[in-house]
Amino acid sequence: MLARKLPPTDKLICARYACCLLSKSTEVKCPVREASWEAFAAIRQKARQDASFGGCQTQLLREYHRWPPATMAAILIAASRVFPAGHECTEKLLRKVLWRVQHFISCLNVRELLSMLEVFAFRGIREHDPRRTDLFLAAIPQLQAQAAVLSLSEVRRAAALYKQLNIRNEPLFHALGQRLDELLEASLQRRRHDVDKLKSRAGPEEAAVMTFLGACGRLNILPPKAHQLLNVVGPSARARKDLPRLAALAQLAAKFGLGDAGEANQILIVVSAAFERAVPDAPMSKGYASQAVYGQLLMALVFDETECQMRDRALVASIHAVFADFGSAIAALDERLARQLQVAELACRVERPGVMQHLQLKGLTAFLEGVKQLDDASQPLPKCSSQQHLQVSGALRELGVKHSTEEKLQPYVADVRLARQQRLIEIDGPLHFVSNSTRYDMKSSLKHRLLTKQGWDVHHIAWNDWPTHHHTRLTYVARLLRSPPPGKQLMEYSPLELRAAADVHNDLDKA
Repeated sequence: MLARKLPPTDKLICARYACCLLSKSTEVKCPVREASWEAFAAIRQKARQDASFGGCQTQLLREYHRWPPATMAAILIAASRVFPAGHECTEKLLRKVLWRVQHFISCLNVRELLSMLEVFAFRGIREHDPRRTDLFLAAIPQLQAQAAVLSLSEVRRAAALYKQLNIRNEPLFHALGQRLDELLEASLQRRRHDVDKLKSRAGPEEAAVMTFLGACGRLNILPPKAHQLLNVVGPSARARKDLPRLAALAQLAAKFGLGDAGEANQILIVVSAAFERAVPDAPMSKGYASQAVYGQLLMALVFDETECQMRDRALVASIHAVFADFGSAIAALDERLARQLQVAELACRVERPGVMQHLQLKGLTAFLEGVKQLDDASQPLPKCSSQQHLQVSGALRELGVKHSTEEKLQPYVADVRLARQQRLIEIDGPLHFVSNSTRYDMKSSLKHRLLTKQGWDVHHIAWNDWPTHHHTRLTYVARLLRSPPPGKQLMEYSPLELRAAADVHNDLDKA
């Protein structure tokens, strides 16, 4: 369209531009023209002055540093919407921006910054040199400082982005949570007269809360107002009988220590009733019958070992629902759901004899045995040894302690198992703990409890309790093996120094 309105010289430039920067499709828009007419005009002017003008692609890569950061950001955002991943010019520009990342992001407002971060995440471009600043880490102070101007959808996008990247920053999420609370309060004030209607449908508020809570759950961050947020989304999800959302909420409530809250119990009642109505007459064929739904619910139901009829009822109903969908095709089970079923079966076997009896009466124990016999493709996911795993293994080797790493103890994988002993060593990274505390997350506590109840002595080394120097590590491991393991319940991590001091104190008291 533009070329028809230009003189012949400009028509040639536009044709070159289309050939160099765009695909041959006439439906594709020019990202530079769409993002910044000034930049587009500058390229046209350069083409008039330079007889050897090589095309806009080359010109962009030569002169990007002369453009204002906001213009450059707008062009890259527009280009990312037009071109697929792997487009050479766009990705070269993104990598060049990484060289001046701190200067670049400091010149953007928070909305431009968030859009730019999404472009880098979508393209999978990130700084991997530990000596240089990572874009996503460098952006956190600015996002945190300007969180008060974010909209509901922008809070949701920021939470989803850092969840995807697996970057845990508690101050950032607290700032996002505070802004989310302000927006929810303002929305409630505007629409208070329509509360009943709000409960019957999912709106942007509920979507934002679910994304935020899901990110906090994945990154083991405890939101300061988790109970209030649960009460915001729970009633409307129950009114719609939205089982995927209810299953996610049940798991999040367990992770945040809200499993006994009134709303969490109401959620389990709705979920149990829905599963029981669907089984066995009509297997779940709707969207909520996804394997992720089952897996989320199973982990929430077996985390707390205390007797509870409602949880037991929901646990039997959910296993029965999985059987109704996959009983005749066990091999179709996703490997994560297969592992979660194995964890649930182990928890029932060692902790819940009443539930095991109900499962036997419904003929479900044979199904669970079949899940346990799945081949390696459905076994526990392989773990990648971290540097700390290798260092612990090296210290054991120097001390002459025979051991194996990544030992399969169905349904788990133990980090280190001592040979010819019922002893394990677990190396716990930052994401094993809730927020920046010493409190273990749901899955780590459950794993320790179930392994201990099977007769294993399970020792733990936290990522920030491991010595820096080589000889100190040998001493540390020797003292660890001489110390008694934690009991069956492991909720908090106690550093080895404190454990040793406590043992000495107890010995003096006994004397």
